[in-house]
Amino acid sequence: MVAEIRGLMPPADTEIVIDVPCVSGTITYTANRDSIPEVVDTKAAISSLMMRGFAGKSVEDPGAERRRKVLEIRQARRAANSPKMLVILDINSVTEDFELIHTREEDEFIVSLGESPAKSIRSSHERYVQSLFTALSLSSPTDLAAKRLVDCVLFYRDDGKPIFCYEMEGYGTAYTAAPMTQEVAEEARNFAAQLSKGPDYADVNRLLAKSMDLANDELLSFLSAWAALEIFVSKSFKEYEKLLFKYPGAGRLAAHPDVLQRISTVMSDKFRLTDKFAMLAGTLDEAGVETDLKTFGGVKGLRDRLFHGKEVSTKKLPCESTRNLVRKYLRLHLEAGSAR
Repeated sequence: MVAEIRGLMPPADTEIVIDVPCVSGTITYTANRDSIPEVVDTKAAISSLMMRGFAGKSVEDPGAERRRKVLEIRQARRAANSPKMLVILDINSVTEDFELIHTREEDEFIVSLGESPAKSIRSSHERYVQSLFTALSLSSPTDLAAKRLVDCVLFYRDDGKPIFCYEMEGYGTAYTAAPMTQEVAEEARNFAAQLSKGPDYADVNRLLAKSMDLANDELLSFLSAWAALEIFVSKSFKEYEKLLFKYPGAGRLAAHPDVLQRISTVMSDKFRLTDKFAMLAGTLDEAGVETDLKTFGGVKGLRDRLFHGKEVSTKKLPCESTRNLVRKYLRLHLEAGSAR
């Protein structure tokens, strides 16, 4: 693992190497970008050339092209001339033998396409990597920030030849497009007027727009969409809570207004976010509330796991389904407001 650290100056004219027996490795603190092993860049270069091959671009001399790519990677790193310090964590361990499939052996290395223990190895050391960043923050007199540059697992055969293992993974996002019509344009104008009238929707507007921004990564888009949903539900809940106590009696319940007022007061801080959403959704779309409650519960569960530090894949988060809940109920809320 190689990371760039902001907030600590690199050691002057040398590098600091610390042995880490607990993970059978070393930590190097340096300003020298060439301290990153060339074999790491070789693996990255081969990956890049393979992707070009999948795209149908042939290479006349793969060896020369690979060396050119490695040189390009290392020159670009030097040209950045960043004053930030690098921390290089090099962990060495022995792994059990595993089967190599779809292999090609060259003079200098072996390429393997297929499953390998790389993910489990990376996962097993992730806690130490995170602990290292925290430890640096605790030890530093200044606030720190870290940016990972390399997170690479390399295997070596018993004879010392490196084995570059690649697992093909694909992710995609599908979009549906609707025609732009005069009706859509007029609706958008009317909703914009309603949303811009007061401060109640300012945070919802800002966060929903941020979630839609394609320049964001998945995690920021999801958290922005969730925050928009949570704020909208919490702010609009009071209006729908009143419907619980609108009528003076229900079945055999006491009907006196003072009793209902006391119940309302006692319950005011007892409703959970899911309760609030259920009340809002049940009022605005009685037919769809059960389906939407399941969606809401799934999204909230993921949000809770993220906030409680549980392991969650951030490669594909429910950004669209979260935005759809905001879109649906904000629209219904605005339409209901117009009708009142």
